[in-house]
Amino acid sequence: MSRLASQAKMGHYPTPPEVIEQIKELFSFSSGSRCIDTCCGQGDALAGLTEQAPVETYGIELDKDRARQAKGRLGKVLNCDAIYETRITNNAFDLLFLNPTYDWETKEREESDTERTEKKFLQFHLRYLNTKGVLVYVIPFASLKHTYRLFLRLKDLRVLAFPKELYKQFKQVVVIGKSSAFSGKSEIDAKRAMMKNIIKYVEPETAYESLWTTESILRAGDYRPLYEVERNNVELKNFTSTRIDPDEVLPFVKSSQVYAEYDRRISVDKVEEIQPLSMLRNGHLAMLLASGMMNGRLKNDKYDLVVKGNIKSFMQQNGEEEDELLNGSEKTTVKSTKKYQVQVRALDLNSLQFINIE
Repeated sequence: MSRLASQAKMGHYPTPPEVIEQIKELFSFSSGSRCIDTCCGQGDALAGLTEQAPVETYGIELDKDRARQAKGRLGKVLNCDAIYETRITNNAFDLLFLNPTYDWETKEREESDTERTEKKFLQFHLRYLNTKGVLVYVIPFASLKHTYRLFLRLKDLRVLAFPKELYKQFKQVVVIGKSSAFSGKSEIDAKRAMMKNIIKYVEPETAYESLWTTESILRAGDYRPLYEVERNNVELKNFTSTRIDPDEVLPFVKSSQVYAEYDRRISVDKVEEIQPLSMLRNGHLAMLLASGMMNGRLKNDKYDLVVKGNIKSFMQQNGEEEDELLNGSEKTTVKSTKKYQVQVRALDLNSLQFINIE
């Protein structure tokens, strides 16, 4: 199985609906804002997060079946690799939801070095957020040490653990922050210290005891809304894939005059209306007869026949060989080859006689 197929089938862990319902309370959405999930699965997470919000939703999913389901939940979905097969306008989205697949990937030309796929996804996809965009990033707690440097320029940075029972099952956290056109050194240093403290002192097995959870933060008195998803003015010029999606291309193909002419030429009501590109040889005619494609009535000025063709198989003996065995006895081996013979049976309607052609 290839790497892409492996990632499509494995390492996909949808965000629990309970977590989506909880973090949904932390956001307000401006009308027309664009939200994207670059590893959207069946589209449930982003659809749930933006439910009833006046926004545009976009998704990317590698697995064909999940992408098909996501198209029924999100506004526009690409079925392709989210890193290698997309053409998307930078800085055009107001919210990036990211719950990437989890595995170790070996870098080209550096077989001894590895990087976390979730880090690679985040590095690549942060370019889609505008300068006021909001990031929602779902990762295992253990992956914070690989990715925390990418959060340091986000404003209102928070790390929320899954609720207790879900955390015990998934060991995941939700990182939320808002992009900023500029971050001072003191702000960056403070966030770096915060992240290092979380990584160093929070117990990975029970992070829900030390961190706010997606559930407990809702009980804070002044939590709503913590993040406003504001519409940006960047034109979304591209949201396409280099992979051709047959379901999307087919309507355009069928509207083409070339397709109409092609369809007209290959569509026939009767076998005898088929016009070969060149004259048929005797071998071609024999195959057509044997396959049954010419069964039926054949009539011209010379004959009037009802024809039926078939192929008969038989075993042809090629000879015998005698081998002497170790105990002195002899064994006779008969060698045969399976052969096929074209047979055509016709009824002459003029003479009312059957004709056999082999």
